[in-house]
Amino acid sequence: MSDAPAIEAVSLATLAGGRVLHRDLSLTVHRGEVLAVVGGSGSGKTVLLRTLSLLQPPAGGQLTVLGQDAARLDAGGLRALRRCIGILFQQGALFTGLSVLDNVCLPLAEYTGLSLADRRELGMLRLGQAGLPADAAGKFPDELSGGMIKRAALARALALDPELLFLDEPSAGLDPVTAAGLDELLGDLRDLLGLTVLMVTHDLDSIARVSDRVAFLGRGALLAVAPVAELAASQEPEIRAYFAASPRDFGKPTCRPA
Repeated sequence: MSDAPAIEAVSLATLAGGRVLHRDLSLTVHRGEVLAVVGGSGSGKTVLLRTLSLLQPPAGGQLTVLGQDAARLDAGGLRALRRCIGILFQQGALFTGLSVLDNVCLPLAEYTGLSLADRRELGMLRLGQAGLPADAAGKFPDELSGGMIKRAALARALALDPELLFLDEPSAGLDPVTAAGLDELLGDLRDLLGLTVLMVTHDLDSIARVSDRVAFLGRGALLAVAPVAELAASQEPEIRAYFAASPRDFGKPTCRPA
């Protein structure tokens, strides 16, 4: 594995609806870490995720992903780099007219020359890694619980064996027990597959359970990046107010091993 960062953003600017949302934002995402991105409503968490995951171009600055300068890549280069990225969208974004297995196999059909049988075999492997039983493969999204939808979407995000995994509000809409189970799964998959994970979330319990560091967005900038216990002790008013909303003691050890 390269020692270079998984993502390096330098003086990055992002756009939302034709308006510059972030200016002069610099962020390093280390290989193998789980980085949570938090901030108040309208702080641009999802826009930053879309920019770092190459779904939309930056409005300025430099973005290097897996050692490649995104601005220097042609369409073919961007397509090849995107193959190294998996994304779990809000609410799962599964295609309702396709079975769970067919949803998971879509990236394999688009990006690989694998036979149908091989795609389905690999799809079943990803479903198992995401913690779904084999009989979920033939179900349709409207037959799944919220937690199963998130796991199916996670299996699809893992289909191409990505190096980078982006998660947009993975625990949104889940009950606390299901959310905790998904957090545990993410930690296990990070360790098993060597993933680098960037997770946009508002769930402070998830942040405490699974993140290595937290990036806090506010006022069109990156206000701080630090381990959650350090960030929760910040004297920055906006950060203090954010963490004061939770009764959790962020100085205590989480369920993740050291």
